[in-house]
Amino acid sequence: MVVPPLYDGATEGDRTAMVLPLMLPPSPSLDPDVAHANEILVNGYRAARGVLDLVQPDINQVRYHQERIRLELVPLLDAISESTSDAATRSWCFTVTEMAAHLFNQLTQREASIQHRFTVPSAPLNIPNAC
Repeated sequence: MVVPPLYDGATEGDRTAMVLPLMLPPSPSLDPDVAHANEILVNGYRAARGVLDLVQPDINQVRYHQERIRLELVPLLDAISESTSDAATRSWCFTVTEMAAHLFNQLTQREASIQHRFTVPSAPLNIPNAC
């Protein structure tokens, strides 16, 4: 399965073009292992999506969910796709992987905005002598 790029090479339009749904689409597979994996995916997606709804999320929350997408959710989708011959399940994996990539990109944007908010100007401040 080809995994869409998460951040590297994504353009501003790629990152903002997709409005993220609140939920993942249901898995077409009846396999109990896929059902368990789907539960992990749904919970991970919902939690990461919820961080985007926070007014001022902590940067560590954002980074945690970025890492979870990158290290847990996408590899899980890849494993499901590699282990099935069902075209509907493979298509579902690709769709959910694309959604995870867009979610990752939006979390990356949120991380950048948080970092920007706390950046100290690099130019020295000119404070007049009060004496």
